[in-house]
Amino acid sequence: GYKILELAKNKIADMSFGEKINFSEDKVDESHIDEFDIALLTKNGKFMIFECKSGVMDGDVAKSTKYSTYAVSGAYGLPILITPLLANEIGSIDSLGDEYKYIKSAVKSAKRASLEVWGIDEIKRTGH
Repeated sequence: GYKILELAKNKIADMSFGEKINFSEDKVDESHIDEFDIALLTKNGKFMIFECKSGVMDGDVAKSTKYSTYAVSGAYGLPILITPLLANEIGSIDSLGDEYKYIKSAVKSAKRASLEVWGIDEIKRTGH
């Protein structure tokens, strides 16, 4: 989150961490339904949600991130998974060893759910 803020601070309208999404039908009992690791609103109106994972993320979590992003932002939402892998490692995910099995699973779940997947080195590329 700090790196995103540092690199793109001139393009950010607002940014928050650990943003909880609640739903309540009767306005009395609020139920926590999702949490955004990093929520970012750009000055041009793009709402970006960053899901930060260094381990497992199943398909339900990936889909939830996608649909929750679009539910709160419509067509201007962009759900992104940020991993501790480098971009070239994501590109050759199947060649990584068994010690990466959980993050490999997370990347594959995110891709099946149509989330963008960034390597840790791609944060800098997007900050311009």
